[in-house]
Amino acid sequence: VLPPQADLTAANFCHMANLSVESVLNRGKLPIIVGGSNSYVEALVDDDDYKFRSKYDCCFLWVDVALPVLNRFVSERVDKMVQNGMVEEARNFFDYSNSDYSRGIKKAIGVPEFDIFFRNEPFLSVGDREALLNKVVDEIKSNTFKLACRQREKIERLRKIKKWCIQRLDATPVITRRR
Repeated sequence: VLPPQADLTAANFCHMANLSVESVLNRGKLPIIVGGSNSYVEALVDDDDYKFRSKYDCCFLWVDVALPVLNRFVSERVDKMVQNGMVEEARNFFDYSNSDYSRGIKKAIGVPEFDIFFRNEPFLSVGDREALLNKVVDEIKSNTFKLACRQREKIERLRKIKKWCIQRLDATPVITRRR
């Protein structure tokens, strides 16, 4: 586990993923790598040093949903995160003396957006504080949706340019039914 201020590099990820895959295989189980940064998975699979693709049979599944459904899902998910303590969790990483959000956990979506809120919160009326919090939450939703769109573009690049065989699973009906 890395400290919160440390950056997780592709090399860190590849090393930890390889150890985890070996551990799972040694227990006679099937390893499944889920989520994370597409660039890290790409490094793991295509890096000549790790020889991952030549050591293992890989099956790539892409669980996708229609963009309007994804946008709604992201919005609802961020709202739930706020209800479940996201503001206080982000507050733990806030430092009045340091507004550098370029390293470690501080660069994660949801941490830098709160900077303006935490800096101004003590000086605002209840109404202004609530309005600013809503603005910050909307920015988090927007940034999360943009990230999801970039991830989709990267997956398409892996399919079209790198010729990865990625099976797209349309989860739109499932997500829509959950409502």
